[in-house]
Amino acid sequence: MKALLTMKPVLWFLFLFNLVAVAVIHFVYDDAPGFAVTVGMGLVSVKAGVALLAQGLRQRAKQAPEIQDAGRVLSGSGPQRVQADPASSLTGGPSRRSA
Repeated sequence: MKALLTMKPVLWFLFLFNLVAVAVIHFVYDDAPGFAVTVGMGLVSVKAGVALLAQGLRQRAKQAPEIQDAGRVLSGSGPQRVQADPASSLTGGPSRRSA
């Protein structure tokens, strides 16, 4: 059952069907049972949407490992790949003073 519920087409169906059903039920029923059904189906829709987002993020992480490496370099947790050029000066060269 878990394998079925994690398939992308099934998640899209759960997300879209429950989202449309929540909108329709909200306008058709104005009583407490209608509200309870709306909340329940809304939660199913949100959970399916979160699962779709998580699945997409996992796929992107697998496809682009170089992005993770770049993040480590920028944060300083990885090896330093950028070395300072000894010929360059932080002051911008010799000072120019007018006499």
